[in-house]
Amino acid sequence: MKRDGFISYSHKRDIELAQALQRGLHQLARPWTRRPVLSVFRDTTSLSANHDLWSSILNELEQTRYFIYLASPEAAESRWVRKEIQFWLDNRPLDRFLIAVSSGQVAWDQEAGDFDWERTDALPDLLRGRFTTEPLWVDLTRIREGSKYSLRQAEFRDAVGTLAAPLHGVGKDALDSEDIRQHRLSARLRRGAVSGLVVLLVTAVIASVLAWQQRNEALDRARTSASQALAARALETLDADPRKAAQFALYAEKVKPTADSAQALAATVAANGHVVRHLKPGSDEVSAYIGSRSSPPARVAISRDGGVLAYYAAFGSRKVHIYDIRTGQSRNPLPAQTQESVGGEFELSADGGILAVESGVNHVQLWDVRKARQLWAGSLGNNPKELSNAHKGFRSMALSPDGRWLAAAHATIGADSLQISIWSRAAGRVVHEELSGSQNVTLGFEETGRQLLALDEDAGSLRRYDTLRGTWGAARKLDGFQAKSDDVILAPGAGQAAVRSRDGEVQIWDLVTGKPIAGSGTGALDEIALPGAGVRFVAGARDGTVALYDRDLSRDRVLGAFSFPVQDLAVSGDGRWVAAGSDDGAISLFSADPLRAGAVLPNADGLKAKSLSTDGRVALRAVPDERVDVWTVGKGDAGLRRLMGIPKAVNFEESAVSVTADGSRAALLWEGELSLWDTRTGGQIGEPVFYGSSKSGFSGELFFLADDVHLVGIWEKGVLIIDSRTGRIRQTLSDESHYTLLVVSGDRRSVALLDRTAVEVNVWRLSEGGRMKRVRTAQLGVGSASNVSVSHGGDMVAVTQGDGRISFIDVESGRITNGAVLSQSGYGLLVFSRDTRLAAQAFSNRDGVGVRFWDTRSGDVLGTWPLKLRAPGTGVGPRAKWTYAEIDMQLAPAPEGGFLALGIDGSLVRRSLDPDVWRRDLCALAPEPLPKAEYERYLGDLAVDRPCPA
Repeated sequence: MKRDGFISYSHKRDIELAQALQRGLHQLARPWTRRPVLSVFRDTTSLSANHDLWSSILNELEQTRYFIYLASPEAAESRWVRKEIQFWLDNRPLDRFLIAVSSGQVAWDQEAGDFDWERTDALPDLLRGRFTTEPLWVDLTRIREGSKYSLRQAEFRDAVGTLAAPLHGVGKDALDSEDIRQHRLSARLRRGAVSGLVVLLVTAVIASVLAWQQRNEALDRARTSASQALAARALETLDADPRKAAQFALYAEKVKPTADSAQALAATVAANGHVVRHLKPGSDEVSAYIGSRSSPPARVAISRDGGVLAYYAAFGSRKVHIYDIRTGQSRNPLPAQTQESVGGEFELSADGGILAVESGVNHVQLWDVRKARQLWAGSLGNNPKELSNAHKGFRSMALSPDGRWLAAAHATIGADSLQISIWSRAAGRVVHEELSGSQNVTLGFEETGRQLLALDEDAGSLRRYDTLRGTWGAARKLDGFQAKSDDVILAPGAGQAAVRSRDGEVQIWDLVTGKPIAGSGTGALDEIALPGAGVRFVAGARDGTVALYDRDLSRDRVLGAFSFPVQDLAVSGDGRWVAAGSDDGAISLFSADPLRAGAVLPNADGLKAKSLSTDGRVALRAVPDERVDVWTVGKGDAGLRRLMGIPKAVNFEESAVSVTADGSRAALLWEGELSLWDTRTGGQIGEPVFYGSSKSGFSGELFFLADDVHLVGIWEKGVLIIDSRTGRIRQTLSDESHYTLLVVSGDRRSVALLDRTAVEVNVWRLSEGGRMKRVRTAQLGVGSASNVSVSHGGDMVAVTQGDGRISFIDVESGRITNGAVLSQSGYGLLVFSRDTRLAAQAFSNRDGVGVRFWDTRSGDVLGTWPLKLRAPGTGVGPRAKWTYAEIDMQLAPAPEGGFLALGIDGSLVRRSLDPDVWRRDLCALAPEPLPKAEYERYLGDLAVDRPCPA
């Protein structure tokens, strides 16, 4: 019997994964009426040293088209696996050797043309030097860790599709389409059955009802399949084009909200975290230019003050579009003439009020951006139509920051070198012309606009022209300047220059000192843009990826990506905004703020992680031997506001503070003593009351309930509810002292109590009579627990157990959903979305901190958002100089929904935890409907409205 594939794996480690992989290869794109179209062999017996067993395996190998090696360190050492691989190497083609990594590492060394054997431990050394190009391989390590072995899981489905495509002899997209088609076929056949049964309505009413139910079930399955396929497509295109990924994620959620669609939404929101707006999508017309020597132009320019963006692209409207970055609104476009075939120089004044556009050969238009009115149009120098290089246009153009001067270096008739022409707005004409003596000159005005800098790239020298005196200064040699570079960019203010060689290597020069200040540490770049000299990073692009690079030109973080290479790049003088245009005409605006993915809230006092209370309403900081300072967390963009300082020398770790909703009173629990304080006067209200020793060593043990009168806390004698007006015990929730953690819901009407040792949770809810009533007790079994969290409305509780597993408890039904145990556990409280569909938890590793998302109904991990911390002293620097033990972050519920993230660097960010909000935000970035071809591919048999309103 001929076999399509043979799976070789470690029986000590990967039997379950191998079974799932074999099952997935059989099921993907299988017609529902037929047996599997692929035949994949996997032995099911122990490979003991048995001659007959090897003969049977050898027989299977001889009849197999593809070898699938399930790579792991254990498999690499397995005698039988090595024997199977050696047979394949000796007898079969290497282009049919596929690799799926179960554990360990596989790394390819592009320069050596072989695997990096210093880092690779999941492959046997039999493969050393066997491959001349990188073979097909997929990474299953995360899938194995989470035991996500279902085609309904986007990651597993994508991995199986990658391996199955060559076995089927088609591309992965086509295979995915065939799988969806089979689901649709099933749905159509069931609908046909319904139609037949309707004919027999008189005699089979009950059967027709059942058929209708089957039809709905089939349609629901088709929607589920389409949603999962769209979600998988979103994750697949995430790195290449976040805008398109957003479209796929939006349609996945629109077809049917699933765990996969929520994962796709979360991932695309994170990937678009630096995107301010996708101003123009790419055009399908670019396919007509594939293979041509140049692409139609896309040009971008940002004013030095970061207030205005101007852009145009050959595909689409033949106008220059203006976007007000401050207001987020588009202005009236300018009917400026642009170089449609090759593009041209394009520059804004410092305040964005004036735009200079190279509109033809040596021809310029000057526009008043605010009034959308042309100020001047004319030639700088003569019009060299007879020159062979006339099509190249300006070699360089510069507009002074105040818009008063315009200069250009351009070809002219009868001269081998470029001519420099300088135009004065006051005079309304060209006031200076001279030959530069070079064919490569870059121009730029310094900050005040008085001096024009001319950088001779061939000679490596710099001259300055004084616009007031009308004279040139002496040329100054730049020692070591790379001659005949491919591209030179002058920073706003012309204090620095970026020099890109023909192979893409970059150097940055200080034009004041005449010395290089940085060399390329990142390899070749297609485009680079410099902000002002005081900004500690630059913007660069390679292929379709836009990123920030530090001053050593090492990549810091990615801002976004395009499907096609980036053609033009611009950055504001303060470095806050970056714009890019790609070869297919797509235009996007990015923010360089490292906390862009959420709203940055004020934290002037610099409170650090672990200062927030568990309900997210109060932040504390103890001043040793003096007082405890109290802040409240405001709604909206209010951030942290200092409320008062309580003059008590308390131990911060063993005290608790709660504040009423209106902020008028604060309660302090310290060593069993409860005291009340007037926040407006700072004075104590009445005498403190002692209820016996409090349970020390735990934070968040005191809360005001919804009436702002009663307090709940843990004392040695039990869990008590205290009337703050009289100091009397209103109710005892438990007279036992074994409860070790107490949390209150966001609406302050529910209380969750956790016994960490017994792993038991009790949930209490405020009744109509004003007393707390126990509504759920959940026993989670043996072991221990580290934390408990409760949703805003008290209808769901989460318990983090000692092994890192998170259990989600539905309070109404008592149903418990256990999440997978992850290799990298999170810490601290979980924060729920208002509909309890999602939960978020902080995690940290040696690379930094982030937020992990959970599906509370399935227990699946939906993905993560990495968060950048600001380095000490830099404000926005890329890498914090902290040890792993110091990296920390705290999550807490935000007053209006979502969550607050407070980092060790003092950054306070509010982020959404609501798929509806994510959907709204993504619609603002990518509101266009799915292209017709993509719609037909995924949704051809389904009626699905566009997810974003027109």
